[in-house]
This record gives sequence, C-alpha cells and structure tokens, in this order.
Amino acid sequence: MGAVGMYSARIIDDHQGRLEKRLGFKLTRYPLDKVEAWVAHLDAAYDQDKHQLRRALTPEEDRFILNETLLSTIDYLYHAERYHTIELDAMEGGGLGHLRLWGSHNGGVVGPLVQHDRRSLAPAGE
Repeated sequence: MGAVGMYSARIIDDHQGRLEKRLGFKLTRYPLDKVEAWVAHLDAAYDQDKHQLRRALTPEEDRFILNETLLSTIDYLYHAERYHTIELDAMEGGGLGHLRLWGSHNGGVVGPLVQHDRRSLAPAGE
C-alpha cells in the first residue's frame, strides 16, 4: 500500500475499501463499549504471568483481533479513541481514561494532520 494516511476520512475510506476488497469481508467499526467488552473477554484468555494464551482463540476472537489490527493501521483516531489512555482532567474525575477528542480538536489538532495526509499522498503534480 506504500505510505498510508491515517487522518483524512477520504484516504481512510479508500484504504478500507481496498482492504475489504482484498480480504473479501467488511471491517467493523465497533463502538467503545463493544471494544471494552472484547478486550476484557480476550484478557481472560491470556496468562499475564506466562505471557501466553490459556487456550486457543476461537475464529470469532481471531476475526475481532484482525479487524482491530487492520483498522488501527489505517485509522489513527479509530485506534486512539479505543485503545489509548490518557490522564484525565480533574474536572472529568481524574485518573486514566480513553482519549476523547472534542469538536475543537478536529480543526486545531486533527485538521493539520489531515492536510498533511492529503499533501503527502497526492500524486505528483496535484
């Protein structure tokens, strides 16, 4: 695939479409609560002390892991909002929590990254 844009929705959609065509199935964008349930379920199958699985994964578990790995490689925000943790502001109760971007972040933080994606992945001469 070469360079991969991870911020521009248009570029992400294009990459996802090509991946799905190659794989022969649609990738699923799970909401945070479903991802948390899957992570808890999969954590129970993994022995932290021995650094190995307690049992073989089911086809459904393998498919979830593949789905999330692939989406994470093409869509940074999908990954960050589900798997990154940050220290929360005291106004939000403090402690660790999931990254949640506000609308203002899209223009101030994500916007320049989208523009960089588009410039760096545009065909020569555009």
